[in-house]
Amino acid sequence: MLKNKNILFISPEFFNYHKYIKRKLESFGAKVDFFNERPTINSKTLNHFLNNIPKHIYSLFVKRYFDKMLKKNKEYDYLFLIRGEVIPEEFIKKLKNKHRNIKLIMYQWDSINNNPNVLNIIDYFDFVYSFDYKDSILNKTVKFRPLFFIDPYKNIKKRFTSIDVLFIGSYHSDRLKIIKEINNECERLNLSFYNHLYLPKISFLKKKYLEREFNDGFEWFNNNKLNEKQIINLISKSKIILDIQHPDQTGLTMRTIEAIGAKKKIITTNHNIKKYDFYNKNNINIIDRNNIQIKEQVLSSNYKELPKKIYKKYSLEFWLKEIFGTENGYG
Repeated sequence: MLKNKNILFISPEFFNYHKYIKRKLESFGAKVDFFNERPTINSKTLNHFLNNIPKHIYSLFVKRYFDKMLKKNKEYDYLFLIRGEVIPEEFIKKLKNKHRNIKLIMYQWDSINNNPNVLNIIDYFDFVYSFDYKDSILNKTVKFRPLFFIDPYKNIKKRFTSIDVLFIGSYHSDRLKIIKEINNECERLNLSFYNHLYLPKISFLKKKYLEREFNDGFEWFNNNKLNEKQIINLISKSKIILDIQHPDQTGLTMRTIEAIGAKKKIITTNHNIKKYDFYNKNNINIIDRNNIQIKEQVLSSNYKELPKKIYKKYSLEFWLKEIFGTENGYG
C-alpha cells in the first residue's frame, strides 16, 4: 500500500526513534523525507539559545523553517506528524492546497494536554492517534493507539541478569521521591537497583539553590544522557524495569512497551496498565506511588511468555501498518 508513496515525516529527534520509523516506512517501499519538528542548528549551545528566545522572534524562525519544506519539488501522498508542538496552522493549510490528494496523519506520544498546539491543527488531519486513552475520551476524533518497541528490543536474547531493578528516565514530578523509596525496598529485599535519573547539572543547581525544589545532593542524579546502545545493554542485563509515569499522564510510556518487547518484568506506578491486553500480574507489579511495596510474586517467579500476537501488535512494524491503515488484524 505504501510502495512508491512519498511521505513527509515530521517528528522530534528523540533518541533514534525517528530513524527507525523512517527506515521501517522505507522497507514498505515508501520514499520518506524527514524533518525535525523544530528548527535546529548544529550546535547544542545555539539550539538552547534558539529555543529560549522570545516567542514572537522564535515564531519567525519556525515560519521560515516550515516554508522551506513547501518549496520541495515533490508531490507528497502523506504528511506523518508526531507531536507537532510548534508546527504552524498556516503551514498545514498551504501543504493541503499544494498537495490536493495528500492524507494527513498525526500521532501523539505525549498527552494532548501537554501539547496545546494540537488543538489548533487537529481538524486538518484525516487520522489522529494518541498513546493516551484519556485523549480519545476527551476528543472523539482521536483514536487510542499505544506506543511501540523497536526491533533491537525483540532481539534481546540475554536472560542472565546482573541488575534486579532498573530505572532509566529524566527527572520530573515525584520521580526522585519514588526512586528513594524503591531504593529502600531493594535494600530491604536484598535486590540490586540501578538508577539513572537524568538531570543536567545546571538544572540541578537551579532547582536546588534558586527554586529550593529539593535538599538532596547530586548523588541521586546523572547528568549524562544514555545513548540507545547503552540503554539496550542495561535493559538486557536487568530482570525488572521500573516505570514512573508523570502523575498527569494515563498512557503507557515508551519504556513500558520496550520492556514488553524485551520480555522483562515491570514495576510501574501506572494503574492503567491493567486495561492492556499484555497485563499479567505475574510479570507486572503495580505500585502505589504513596505506599511503595514490591510484591514477592514478581521477584520469585519466572517471566511468563505472552501470546505471539501481543508481541506483534506492539512492534514498530505493526504500529506503522495500523496507523497507515495497511493492517486490519493482529493475526
